[in-house]
Amino acid sequence: MQKTDIGYQSLHRYIKDGGEMGELTRTFNWEDTVLGNPDDWPQSLLTTLGIILHSKFPMFLWWGPDLIQFYNDAFRPSLGKDGRHPTALGQRGEDCWPEVWSVIKPLIDQVMNGGEATWSVDQLIPIFRNGKMEDVYWTFSYSPVNGESGEPAGVLVICNETTDLVAKIKAKDELKNSEEIYQILFTSSPLPKWVYDLETLKILDVNEVALKRYGYTRDEFLKLTVMDLRPEEEIPQLLAAQKGLASSTGTVYPGIFTHQRKDKSRLQVEIWGARFSFQETNSLMVVANDVTDTLYYQQLDKLETRILKINVKEDSSLHNVLMDYLTGIEEIHPGMLCSMQRVKNSQIFSLASPSLPKEFLDAIDGGKIGLSAGSCGTAAFTRQKIIVADIANDPHWENYKELAARFNLKACWSAPLFDRGGNVMATFANYFHEVRTPTEHEENTIKRAGRILQVILESFQREQSLKESNEKYFYATEATSDAIWDWDLLAEKISWGQGYKTIFGYDEGLVTEDKQTIAAHIHPDDIDRVLAGLDKAITGGQTNWQDEYRYIKQDGTYAYVIDKGVIIRDDAGKATRMVGAMQDITKQHQKEQMLKSLNEKLIEISWMQSHVIRAPLTRIMGLIQLIKDLKMEGEEKDQVLEYLLTSAYELDDVIKNITDKSAMVQGK
Repeated sequence: MQKTDIGYQSLHRYIKDGGEMGELTRTFNWEDTVLGNPDDWPQSLLTTLGIILHSKFPMFLWWGPDLIQFYNDAFRPSLGKDGRHPTALGQRGEDCWPEVWSVIKPLIDQVMNGGEATWSVDQLIPIFRNGKMEDVYWTFSYSPVNGESGEPAGVLVICNETTDLVAKIKAKDELKNSEEIYQILFTSSPLPKWVYDLETLKILDVNEVALKRYGYTRDEFLKLTVMDLRPEEEIPQLLAAQKGLASSTGTVYPGIFTHQRKDKSRLQVEIWGARFSFQETNSLMVVANDVTDTLYYQQLDKLETRILKINVKEDSSLHNVLMDYLTGIEEIHPGMLCSMQRVKNSQIFSLASPSLPKEFLDAIDGGKIGLSAGSCGTAAFTRQKIIVADIANDPHWENYKELAARFNLKACWSAPLFDRGGNVMATFANYFHEVRTPTEHEENTIKRAGRILQVILESFQREQSLKESNEKYFYATEATSDAIWDWDLLAEKISWGQGYKTIFGYDEGLVTEDKQTIAAHIHPDDIDRVLAGLDKAITGGQTNWQDEYRYIKQDGTYAYVIDKGVIIRDDAGKATRMVGAMQDITKQHQKEQMLKSLNEKLIEISWMQSHVIRAPLTRIMGLIQLIKDLKMEGEEKDQVLEYLLTSAYELDDVIKNITDKSAMVQGK
């Protein structure tokens, strides 16, 4: 409590000035405290206060059993703003410092109980100030102030707040640790790393992994800028990516870029970066993850999948599929010129070459294969992969060196492609405008392309063979009078040739769903026998089946047919397919029936000749013999002659009947 009208003589005598705290101490109403009137204070307290309030060094005093507080102007800033000042003056220590009392009270007790003075350096003692708890560091000493009795009556605190100093030391230590960590992480990283100046783009530091990956020495690398790591055509993309990096925060991800090594070979790298201060420059630490392999295999897999899908489409052509595939390979390997040559009759003929000049292709088209027939001709002749790194100085190109030079072709690698019979059916070649040998990725592409191209060529060959076979089948079914059928036993579908419509006249289509549809067309008297025989052949392990029956036609009449089929079985012996033909034998059956009828009539005629004629003839012969032997006269003779005439008439009727039947057999 401050009272401006109080004039304590003792305080004015010992504290003549003392700044703000001197004034506050002189005018404070001490009589409201346990210390009472300052004029009654002990000499030791007044003397100590005079020292404290006139000192420029931060000092603080606790006095008496209640540890009433005093402090000077130098200590005042440590109390903060809008906090304990000026309330702390004259306040009990425990009431003023509740948040740290458990920490400092033992030190106070040690001194007040006659113990040694304390000394602490950069001690963290958090206090509440400026409206919040703050970490505050102190260097301080707690010393006893003896009263008139010679015993400690108070504790003098001589202190200095070192928060800022500690912060600087910690920052310095952290920087040192950070630099040590940086060196450890930077140098031991398994990924290439470098640091470059964001303004000059000059490289300032680089780790060993980057040196090995890019093929430079440390001195060489540190003389580069980041532009030197890019192909010329990539420089604009680099400069565009630089925009905004100088003010970026945290981790940045510019993306995936093409870099080049010292030998000018290229690699694809995924770039990550973080801006920081390095050697007092605004710098960016770069982490370069080599994704060349990953991107290469992703691109190759994607290309192969796309081409194989195109290859199975019905409307795809061999030339278009090959051109699409070879173009995709050229995109994966910039600078590569792909070519496919078909091998036939010991000659090579162009199949597909997206980027080679037409004049060059025309010049080699139809060329004979051999040891000096270029890479393709030699590969086809030797049945081996031919790698020509330098066309101008390779004997395999003896006959084509000048031609290659005219089109600036300096290297060519070619691999033969074989069909299932082991015959060379084509070659796959890669041309370049520079002298070079294959990289690991290019070797892999040649190997994989060989397998894909073999699949493409063989599938088109099979398709062509199937097309020709289908054409032959179509024309055969057109030419034959039989109804050819193909029964898929698993799918329960029967396909018919054109003869089915020709013979039977049905217009509902050339595919029937199952055998029950067919059964509905078989004559009721034949159906059970036919189906039973068919099931027995299918389930009984037979390979052939045949039957004759009546089959109803579109006009409602029945045709007599002979039906023959071949049963196709899988490896387990299960019938999967049946192919056969129905032949209309109606006319043949009619002729057979007519011949059968004629034969029956002839047999009847023969019987008549052998039995019916013999009876009257026998009577006639007997009567004649009777007349001859008895020499009859008169009425008896007339009667015998009458018998003879009757038998003759009877014989004439029989002969006439035979004549009529013969006429019927002859169709008259």
